[in-house]
Amino acid sequence: MPQSTHARAVLITALVFAASASAAVAADQPPEDWLRGSGRDLRLCLHGEVFDSDGQPAADLRLTGKMNTNISGEQLKPSIDGHRFKLWIPVNQPHWFSLCLRATSANGDRIACEALNAYDLRQAAINVIKLTLQTPTRHINVKVTDQGQPVNGAIVKAESGFGVELRSTTNAEGIARFDLLSQQNLSALTAWTEDHRIGGFQFGRTPPRDPESDDHIIELNKCRDQRLRFVAEDGSPVSGVTFAIQVATPPPDYNYIGSNDHSQITTDAAGEAVYGWFPDWEKVHFYTDINEDPWVLDGDPKTVDGVAIFKLKKSKPRKRVTGRVVSAAAGTGGFFVSLRSFQGEREHYSDMKSAFSNTDGTFAVDVLPDATYCAYVLDARWVGNMIDVVPYDSAADKITSPELIVAEGQPVEVVVTTGPQKRPIPNLSVSFFREHQYTWRENGQQRHGTGGPQWWATTNESGIATTRTLPGKLRAAIYAPRWQIEETITVVAGKPATIALRRAIEDKRTVTGRLVTDQGVPGSLNDAEIRIGSVDENYKDQQSLTCGPDGSFSFDTVAASIGLFARTRDGHAAGSMVSNDLAAPIEVRLRPTSDYEGQLLGKDGQPAAGHRIQAVIRVEGEKKKRNSPILQGFEVMRIEAITDKLGNFTLRGIPSQMKAQLSADATDGSNHSIYLDEIYVEPNESRPRSVSRLERTATAPVKIPLAERYRSTLRDCALAGYRLMLIVADDRDSVTQFVDKNYASYETNKDVYPFMQIVVSGGKEPLEPADAAFLQERNWPLPQPGHVSAYALDASGKELDRQVIDVNGGRAAEQVAQFIHQHAPTPHDAEKEWTAAFAEAHRSNRRIWVRVSQRYCGPCFRMTRWLDDQHKVLEKDYVMLKIDDVRDTNGSDVAQRVVRGESFGIPFHAIFDASGTMLVDSNGPLGNIGCPSGFEGKKQLRKMLLQTRQNLTDAEIEQLVDSTGD
Repeated sequence: MPQSTHARAVLITALVFAASASAAVAADQPPEDWLRGSGRDLRLCLHGEVFDSDGQPAADLRLTGKMNTNISGEQLKPSIDGHRFKLWIPVNQPHWFSLCLRATSANGDRIACEALNAYDLRQAAINVIKLTLQTPTRHINVKVTDQGQPVNGAIVKAESGFGVELRSTTNAEGIARFDLLSQQNLSALTAWTEDHRIGGFQFGRTPPRDPESDDHIIELNKCRDQRLRFVAEDGSPVSGVTFAIQVATPPPDYNYIGSNDHSQITTDAAGEAVYGWFPDWEKVHFYTDINEDPWVLDGDPKTVDGVAIFKLKKSKPRKRVTGRVVSAAAGTGGFFVSLRSFQGEREHYSDMKSAFSNTDGTFAVDVLPDATYCAYVLDARWVGNMIDVVPYDSAADKITSPELIVAEGQPVEVVVTTGPQKRPIPNLSVSFFREHQYTWRENGQQRHGTGGPQWWATTNESGIATTRTLPGKLRAAIYAPRWQIEETITVVAGKPATIALRRAIEDKRTVTGRLVTDQGVPGSLNDAEIRIGSVDENYKDQQSLTCGPDGSFSFDTVAASIGLFARTRDGHAAGSMVSNDLAAPIEVRLRPTSDYEGQLLGKDGQPAAGHRIQAVIRVEGEKKKRNSPILQGFEVMRIEAITDKLGNFTLRGIPSQMKAQLSADATDGSNHSIYLDEIYVEPNESRPRSVSRLERTATAPVKIPLAERYRSTLRDCALAGYRLMLIVADDRDSVTQFVDKNYASYETNKDVYPFMQIVVSGGKEPLEPADAAFLQERNWPLPQPGHVSAYALDASGKELDRQVIDVNGGRAAEQVAQFIHQHAPTPHDAEKEWTAAFAEAHRSNRRIWVRVSQRYCGPCFRMTRWLDDQHKVLEKDYVMLKIDDVRDTNGSDVAQRVVRGESFGIPFHAIFDASGTMLVDSNGPLGNIGCPSGFEGKKQLRKMLLQTRQNLTDAEIEQLVDSTGD
């Protein structure tokens, strides 16, 4: 995640303690003591005291405050009376994400710091903040170099997270010193000089760096001027745009070097600005942040003739909506309210709006019309419910005011330890997530998303972090620079809730190993290149080394599971492995590499000449948990080629038996790559030259005649065990929405699942004559204004019943639900069909080909049709069985015999012998092939057939493989 985005999303109360703000249960003070004004003029007051380490009031106090935004920061001026302070904060200002307080003694030798997130402020205002000045106990030396030589006078910025930063300047030895408290943890370092050199890194990015080390090195990079231009949708320049630029190393690391005092710029009359600290690298990843009013960034930057061009569009008109916070146990003023919609103005970006509630609990936000928002209150002590709401419906000109309830919540304790002795880890940030799943309609389609709050707590000296939540699922995670782990529990009302997060290994150990080559592999192992990386949740580690003449190597690590990749210097042999047993010597076998030949086609299918192609090779570990979102792996190499005038290219030295993802540079000048394919090359494998396309040929949608749709859908119903629901409806928007919601939406009515719908709509647009004739031949009336006619048909086309609905009728939705429920087919019993299939296989001496399938799965239907097309050949060796793990009785339990507790896409299929032993499944080297297609899918299908056939000939197997799609 980019640095500034991370800072906006993440904030904790850290560094020093804040007067029991995370502790429990002091009664709320009257809001008039700490809350004034309303709306954009609402102000919240923090007040507190500063003490010396001996507990006495601090004298000659220095105190500063800062509100951090995604563009810059606003300095705040606390009022100080002796050792007491007061600070009024304009909380409803846009774009700010954190507040930092820093207290120092008169001579600066003792400090206290605190960082507060928006959701911390209310409780901090109610409590008295108590800061204790301490003498720094940790001393960090940052050496700044240029081509290995020390740099004098460089400015160095150290970030300890969430807007807290320190400054220092290097001495003649190139060293800048920082004095930190024991609780402070470094998150990023940046250094620059006024003669335009810059360098830096984030500790949470690769290559891994140890944030617990007291010595660090920053290598400066020569910079060049980068011109940036901001233009409106019509191409005209946009002046006066203030933005902040963030620059990072190119993929795979995306390590942000950090911002400096020159990173905030404003465009001139030509819509341009020049950033003079842009690293002079061949490839640079960068982006900008702007305050999104009145403009919104439209897409990603494109570089044309060396100028980075950012397209802007005018912000959409918004609607101001007022909501209310409701609480039976607390006051309602000063709460932090958050609303998030996936229907943001900028593609791939959510719309995030927040506000603090007034003294009467009301709050106001400017929302996008017709967007669905997930809304909730987030607070350090109180817990808010989560709702999804459309605050403003433009068609009906209707406002729905969000009403958000807060309660005290149930305590949860997270215990964080390390090593076999379970030593507690203090001062570590723990992230918490509560998820709310909801749906919305966008561009006529139903979409699904997950929203909800994320917040943080810090472990104490005993390694314990506490929070509060409502009953239900709660996820706790640690995303430390060198350690990532998460656990999810279900919190039950009235029962204790504890989560244990442990790093298994604490001390480094030495791992030894040896490279070996397959027989006949040419080349020497001397100085072969080795990349190692952790592939577990214990420790984030990556290293590079070389082996000795005999192939031996060793390294030290704290990781529990390690991935290794090795390649000879000449690139003719390579190999990889994952080891979970690091106590025993590791053996990595090197096999011959291969050349991969392809052709790249561009617009209109013409050869794309002079285009860069990349193959990215990764080592990935085994999944430790089902559905774990943390993918443990690392990139080991990139192989590049440039296409010739015919679009042909050759990627040389592709390692065998490793995943390689192919991509091409984008054609629009942006930094993005275009995904082409994923391949898995076997040793000595013969492949035809592949053909990849930068652009898919756009074809006008073809309107399929109703008669053809009817025939094909009936076939799908017959093969899959479903029924047909033919719906004839008025094509007005209100009727279309009624049909979508009541006849087709699984979220509205689960009974629609076993029906396949054909919707015939008309009225404003007349039906095609052939479609109208098709309806009339069957005595099915044409579309009528405001009405829906529905026909339930079995798989043979026999009409079971019909229904005519006036969509404006009072019981219309209820009548549709009754009609659908009445005519839904009886679910199959998966257990009985499993038993019958195995009995038939035993009787006929065949295998059983079982597939897990579902209703809303296009590839499932394609595979079902393919199996039907080829049934005469396949029946020689296989009994076919389809399991619907959503609807079949016992379907979920039976499907687990096929997937064996793993999570795969569908269709997933496996072949068993008659005794119930699984022989092979569709999970190939690149994952589940689903409905087989393409070279890799065909390769896995061929493997499945060859390993299980009893009567099929080689020629028949090739005919089956060739009959699948490309």
